[in-house]
Parts: sequence; structure tokens; C-alpha cells
Amino acid sequence: MDTFPEYKDDLHIWYRLVSAEIDSDDYDPNRVQRLSEKFWRLFCLELACRENTGLLRSEIAAELNVQSIGAIKESIRSDFLELERVKARQNARTNETAVKAAEAFVIPLLDFDVAT
Repeated sequence: MDTFPEYKDDLHIWYRLVSAEIDSDDYDPNRVQRLSEKFWRLFCLELACRENTGLLRSEIAAELNVQSIGAIKESIRSDFLELERVKARQNARTNETAVKAAEAFVIPLLDFDVAT
């Protein structure tokens, strides 16, 4: 983590997604594999772009047949965040405690009274 602090959040999100998938009732090892491949692709793109590889970002992008390494990395991060949002919504719908916690958090922010 010390060498790649910018990937700390990515690693945490990946870990939460993989953990949730493994704990789910409809566990599918293929989904875990796809999540892991996405994370490692993100990480390996960074390794490839480090100065000590002797390759330019444009050369790496050309080799991968993509327009921009940065755009690929952002796309992967966006996918992870969206997957995390979807999982959170699914959990909130099926978990009464989560719903009550969300209501307790949101109700004080509303401008009107809510009968409980």
C-alpha cells in the first residue's frame, strides 16, 4: 500500500465486492473472477505506465488498442463504484436494519415531519 497509495480505495472497493459476492446466496465464482481480473487490470496498467518500464503511455495504449490508459482506468473505477452502489441498494432492500439505519440518517435532513 505504501508504494501505491492511490490504489487503496480501489483495493477496498474490490475487497468489499468480492466479499459480498462470496457471502451471497447465489455465489458465482465467475463473477468473483471477473471482479478480480478488473482490479488486476487496473493495477497492472499502473505498473506498465511507471517510468522504469521504458514505455510511454501512448505506446502502451497503442499496444492495447485503446485511446487512453487514463480513460480505461477511470472506466474500471466507475464500474466498481456502480457495482458497489447496486450491491448497497440490494442489501438495503432486503435488510430491514439497513433500511431503518438509512431512515434514521435521512429523516433529520428532511424539512418536514414524518410520522413514525
